[in-house]
Amino acid sequence: MLNAVIGQLDKLPGNGGYPDAADIAASTGLDIPDVAAALNALDGDYVTLVRPLTASDWHVTKVTQAARRAVGQWPTGESLIMQLASGISQAADQEPDPERKRRLLMIGRELGGAAKAIAINVASQILKHHIPR
Repeated sequence: MLNAVIGQLDKLPGNGGYPDAADIAASTGLDIPDVAAALNALDGDYVTLVRPLTASDWHVTKVTQAARRAVGQWPTGESLIMQLASGISQAADQEPDPERKRRLLMIGRELGGAAKAIAINVASQILKHHIPR
């Protein structure tokens, strides 16, 4: 449920329009009363819920950092380093220059190996100081 809400909120159309209970029901396969019950339970700690008259029109205007952490969508030092290592490996796969390719592969291996713990620690410290809790 929370993944569905976050996904829909992240894909807001340019003209606005927040995901409502009917949208969430359609994407999760749940019925409106079940969605409404879940949204009620998530309200406050995980989502900001606006409740017009009918439950099908209830809509979510915001998700909290706790919500994103709960579903693994909040950056951690490890997730950033893993994304970086993956990006470097992809760049190496597309690099035509053999020497640059070799260097990229070496950096990618190091980020996945011996240097991983150091890199995760550095990234974690940066996140701690630059992303509010």
